Amino acid sequence: MAKNTFTTDIRTHDASWLQAEISKRYETLRALRFDIGFGNLNSLSQFRAAKRELAQLWTVLGEKVAQADHEQAPAQRRTTKTR
Repeated sequence: MAKNTFTTDIRTHDASWLQAEISKRYETLRALRFDIGFGNLNSLSQFRAAKRELAQLWTVLGEKVAQADHEQAPAQRRTTKTR
């Protein structure tokens, strides 16, 4: 199976770019839903691919946010042991 180049490409971008791309993908999905409703879309593969890429964008964004939170957290951790 070939490695997913879309996922490796989006991991190089920052969170603001990911959020902008997520907004664009929602607009694309909206347009595809209209195309399906009007019968202009012959195959659902384009719709499924758009949904998959949107999910991948959300996953990478979540990872970046969690990583940023984790990097800031050590300063806030307790320094004394508790029983």
